Amino acid sequence: PGAFDAVLVDAPCSGEGMFRREPQAVADWSEAHVAACAARQSAILDSAAAAVRPGGRLVYSTCTFSPDENERTVEAFLRAHPDFSLCETHRLYPHTSPGEGQFAALLTRAGAGTAPAIRPAEAPVPPFQAFCREAMTAAPERQARLLPDGRVFLLQERLPPNLRRLRMLSAGVAAGEVRGNRFCRRTRCSSPTGPPPSPAPSTSTAHGLAPFSPGKRWTRPARAMPPSAGTGIRWALAS
Repeated sequence: PGAFDAVLVDAPCSGEGMFRREPQAVADWSEAHVAACAARQSAILDSAAAAVRPGGRLVYSTCTFSPDENERTVEAFLRAHPDFSLCETHRLYPHTSPGEGQFAALLTRAGAGTAPAIRPAEAPVPPFQAFCREAMTAAPERQARLLPDGRVFLLQERLPPNLRRLRMLSAGVAAGEVRGNRFCRRTRCSSPTGPPPSPAPSTSTAHGLAPFSPGKRWTRPARAMPPSAGTGIRWALAS
């Protein structure tokens, strides 16, 4: 809680701003749908408020014209969260601004300070470490991160430890995956219960090698990852 300087809530809404472009948005509209959206938006704002540090900012936006989903949702939020105050609101209309119609409100939380520092997580991946010792002339400088599905990524920057409710789609450079107690340099490898195939350096490529077992050494050591490789990170909320 209170770990972010600024939080943006682009809330799901009834989509009245899309009426001109999307006939289906008109067909889907109803007063009940507007009321359901307003209730959902209030719940999202309540959750987002906990993430804003004292003195931090919260931006709430929609692509609808409904006062129930815009001004009234903000007013209800302020009544429930007296430590927040409204700085400004903006309504954007198709005939005055780019786009099909939006609403935005800027709120600030009382207090001062900065977001608390989060120490990076040190999560060693023993099978990958064993692979590096056995098969590489130099270990990668990047942090190896093991995902729940067994994939191993090398990250440019270390990640905070308390992100268990976030599902990582991709991050950094894909190094391979862990199956059982073995690391494989390709995204798919045989079952860990079966014997690992012998390495074949003469026919291997940069895209994949046979699974690695501790105690066996490649005849041609792999090179460490270059520091200029891609490092994009994407997140999605777990369902």
